[in-house]
Amino acid sequence: LAALLDSAFLAGAGANPALENEDGDARLEALIQDLATQGAARLVFDFDFNVDSNAGEAEPFASEDVSRRLRVVVTAGAVHLLPALVPVGPYWPGAADWQASIRARVGLGVSGLIVGAGDIGATKDFIRELSAYECREAVFAEEARA
Repeated sequence: LAALLDSAFLAGAGANPALENEDGDARLEALIQDLATQGAARLVFDFDFNVDSNAGEAEPFASEDVSRRLRVVVTAGAVHLLPALVPVGPYWPGAADWQASIRARVGLGVSGLIVGAGDIGATKDFIRELSAYECREAVFAEEARA
């Protein structure tokens, strides 16, 4: 059983008003705990963009706030042994290209990346060269600057 989390789940402003107050992180964590209790085996994110990096479409809400919420959900999922599978789009807050986008997701601690069929080989080759520690440190440094 997988829990499918879409754009509206993380979008906040208007789309999910319950996450706009200071208790938003706690609500996200409680939701993930509820999903785990109900038997979810993984968290699958479905952002509303084409996962083929050649499409050139930006994520609909590439913002630091969404990045923070994604980090909260991925961390809460890890506590409950729920791996997070996240699509890789061409952009991410502060990311200049798809490689920076992958680094950001690896730094957030996602368990798997969803990519277009034509990007699988290049993505695997790129990930083999990454250091999860360095990606994580870059995410922390970016959050400290924000």
